[in-house]
Amino acid sequence: MPHRRSYPNVSSYRDRHGQLRFRYRKNGKSVDLGTDYGSEDFIRRHQEAVSTVKVLDCALEDHDRTDTIRSLVRRLRPVLLAGNNLADRTKQNLGYILTAIEREYGDRSVKGMTSIHVREFMAKKAKTPAAANHRLRVLAQVLDLGVELAHLQSNPAREVNRFQLESDGLHTWTEQEISQYLAWHPSGTVPHTAMMLMLWTGAATVDAVKLGWKNIIQTDRGEKLVYVRRKTAKAKDHVEVVIPIMPKLREVLELCPRDQATFLQNKLGQQRSAKGLSHSMRTWCNRAGLSHCSAHGLRKAIARRLAEAGVGAWQIAAITGHRTLSEVQRYVQAANRTAMAELGMSQLDSIGPSLGDDDATDGRRPSES
Repeated sequence: MPHRRSYPNVSSYRDRHGQLRFRYRKNGKSVDLGTDYGSEDFIRRHQEAVSTVKVLDCALEDHDRTDTIRSLVRRLRPVLLAGNNLADRTKQNLGYILTAIEREYGDRSVKGMTSIHVREFMAKKAKTPAAANHRLRVLAQVLDLGVELAHLQSNPAREVNRFQLESDGLHTWTEQEISQYLAWHPSGTVPHTAMMLMLWTGAATVDAVKLGWKNIIQTDRGEKLVYVRRKTAKAKDHVEVVIPIMPKLREVLELCPRDQATFLQNKLGQQRSAKGLSHSMRTWCNRAGLSHCSAHGLRKAIARRLAEAGVGAWQIAAITGHRTLSEVQRYVQAANRTAMAELGMSQLDSIGPSLGDDDATDGRRPSES
């Protein structure tokens, strides 16, 4: 059992059933920690208790003004950033937006916030509607706290509509663009390996840079590439991707030395960063005359290919590592709907005879059956 001083402000007591329990107590606030001292559940509860009390007892620099936007942001920041299920990049972006809110409206009274201020805050990212909508969501959470603390009767951010997204995001590579890129960057080059790795695995850049021979395992059903998506790695329902290695990808990977830590490491033998790979792909695409294409578009391209091949949404999700069908839907919007319709109808035609066929009615009309 860890020493009691490992967890300050923790004391024990016996409940009405005589069971020994532990609790975190500070400044008159008490949080139950369960009965198993030092266990994973105990540690999790203790960390949550410490974070919660810190938020409630947040000592603001401006003691005379507790009704400002700054006070709300400083109360809410540790709560929003404490989630263990958030990816590091998500926390970073969230922190940027909270800082922008505090910088823009920090000294403003919460009561003075209107929908006009909300729209002004969104307008600063009008060129990137998705980013503007993210700003709206975060500001709405800040002002929700203002309503909870009775500084506002209603949340003005909840009255503002999100920007309509004109597209589903980054461009999805077409087959012609894939061929054009590969013709410019021949087999054996890093640009070629990077393209094939992401195209045939659906891995995002943050995952692709980490993939290496260590991720390939032999199973009773052949070789598989196995990895956990970084975006969901910290979530309880994290996604482990397990996919077979297709022959075209195998040919490319065989050119990578076995003692190489990752397939895409740089000239110094170091693992590339996700940002570095994205920047390199930008350069490689430009050289191939594909300035409108990007690394992430390859992830969408494999989803498109699968959809056009008649693969179901949940099967696509198993390959790409998406957790919801709505996410898959966004990725397959560029699929050729005409080709998919033809494939679907051909499958329907093979199900069985139609109602009008003689075989279906033993040669009699339906009324004679």
